[in-house]
Amino acid sequence: MNFFGIALGTSNEIHWIKFTLIKIQIACAAIMIITCIVYIVIYIYTSVRVYGKSTVADPHASIELGRIQTPPPPHWPEPPRDLPPSSEF
Repeated sequence: MNFFGIALGTSNEIHWIKFTLIKIQIACAAIMIITCIVYIVIYIYTSVRVYGKSTVADPHASIELGRIQTPPPPHWPEPPRDLPPSSEF
């Protein structure tokens, strides 16, 4: 069986290839851990900023604003002046 042009089980370089692949795998795992830590730090920073700045408005002030500002009256179209002739159906 050949793997990248090297016959498995017969080459002396198979240990070097395995060691290189393990180093690559460890490097990828380290990159994933660093990325995970960065995402956790960003999440904590964002949640502190969002929940730290949230202030609740005074409910009485919002009710007063609602009373002062009334919605405009609805605009209804005018009904037709002449009714269509009745149908015999």
